[in-house]
Amino acid sequence: MEEVLKIEGGHKLKGSVRISGAKNATVALIPASILATKGKVNIYGVPNISDVGHLSQLLETLNVRVVQHTNEHLEIDPSEMINISLDHPVVQKLRASYYFMGALLGRYKQVNMKMPGGCYLGPRPIDLHLKGFEALGAEIEYSQGSYKIFAKE
Repeated sequence: MEEVLKIEGGHKLKGSVRISGAKNATVALIPASILATKGKVNIYGVPNISDVGHLSQLLETLNVRVVQHTNEHLEIDPSEMINISLDHPVVQKLRASYYFMGALLGRYKQVNMKMPGGCYLGPRPIDLHLKGFEALGAEIEYSQGSYKIFAKE
């Protein structure tokens, strides 16, 4: 038998609901912000999750200034960023840290980084990203749990 939910009207619904930002969009936007070479990047609708804090720590490791104006607004200033090896412990706590590979490769043409970690939610390979880098001409070395990726262009 088909189940039906019947709503009898007569009462207008009104009000507002605040929707938090999307995690998957935010964890990609934060590393992408380092591609900005002039000015600051403002991201609104940032969800209050630990991944945002971890990504902010990685940015600060790269000498990127991160200011959280409100619970949902981040201001990122990569103007004084330096390219150093990302062997920070957070890389191994956060699967989304692999987004820094493409962003650093795009800005500096090289990246040194530990293998991204994170919670075990089943297989989540990053090989498609690596194959994409190679298809664009990058060279990849993997040794002792770290990636070294170089691009000529």
